[in-house]
This record gives sequence, structure tokens and C-alpha cells, in this order.
Amino acid sequence: SEKDKNVKVGDKTYATLAEALTAVYISSPTDTVTIECKANADVGKMTHGHVADSITIEGNGAYVSAGERDLEFDTYLYDRTTGKQAAEGSEGEYLTKDVTVTVNNLNGIAAWGQRNTGKTVNLIFNNCKGMQRVYISGVTGTNNYTLNNCTFEGTDDPNARPTEKSSNTSIYSNAPGTIEVNSCTFDNVALGINLNN
Repeated sequence: SEKDKNVKVGDKTYATLAEALTAVYISSPTDTVTIECKANADVGKMTHGHVADSITIEGNGAYVSAGERDLEFDTYLYDRTTGKQAAEGSEGEYLTKDVTVTVNNLNGIAAWGQRNTGKTVNLIFNNCKGMQRVYISGVTGTNNYTLNNCTFEGTDDPNARPTEKSSNTSIYSNAPGTIEVNSCTFDNVALGINLNN
């Protein structure tokens, strides 16, 4: 029902952030798309929410509640007609342009990727609490991160996967780029920031 749809893109509504990201990707936008989350809502489970366009997510205090909770960049070949990973032998694509992704007031969010192209990924997180990780590996392309007033909370559970509540490394990049971290806290995290760029 409409009341269960907690994420809005233009005049369309979706149950989860993952569904909204797929819809944005299929639409092949040329301008920055704004995704609006209902205030303090659960925007669902998400693992590797594929992003290949510039977007702004207005979280309004909403939270990603399960999965690896990550926006995924430049890792897998994707198909814009289906919004899914490209089928074996088909013409999928990695990142085809520089992207800027701004996330405001969305809790539990993460970013992850394994770079395959030379494109630039600009990530800006403002006031995101209980973040999982911002962890993009690979030496091609440029990763620029800006984090303002965000929190990362680790866990003592030795069996937890690093993404469940990262007690391992919160912010990682080994590609060129500028990393700016302002007024962020790392609680129970072994290595808050690990850069080799």
C-alpha cells in the first residue's frame, strides 16, 4: 500500500531505498536525481545498491535496516534495461561517467566498491549516524570522500561480518583522491581511516 512506501523519487514512491536506486538507474538520468526518504522511516534491507549516476539522498533521519547497507560503485557489469547485473555474455557496463553522490541524514548507510574504470566517484555524507563503512578498493579512477558529522560504531562480536557493524576499517581508499573527514566519531573501530592513495 501507499503508506508502506517510504522512498520517493519525483512523483513515484517505492517501499525501499534499493527499489528507488534501481528505478533511478533504469531511467538513465542526465541530471542529478533527488531521492527523498520519509522522516525516520525504515527504508529497508540493501546489499550493493547499484549507483552509476549523480544522486542526492535526503534521508530525513530514516535508516537502512539490514543487509550490507551499501551504495555500490563500479564493481559489477550492469544492464540499464533490467536494472540488474548483466547476464553472462551480454553487454553490461561499469561506471560510464563521473558521479557525485550526496547523502544527508540517512542512518546506517554505507558505500562500497571495487573500481574498474578511470571515472571519478565523489561521495559526500552529512549527519549520517551508525554508518557501516565507506570502503572503495582498486587503484583506477579517483575517489573523493567528504564526511561531516557522521558516526561509525563497531561491535565486540568476533563473528560479525565487517559490514554488519564495522569494527574493522571504516573509511578506506587506495585510489587517488581527496578525503575530508570533519567532526566524525569512530566508536569501537580498530582502524577508523585507512588510506593508501
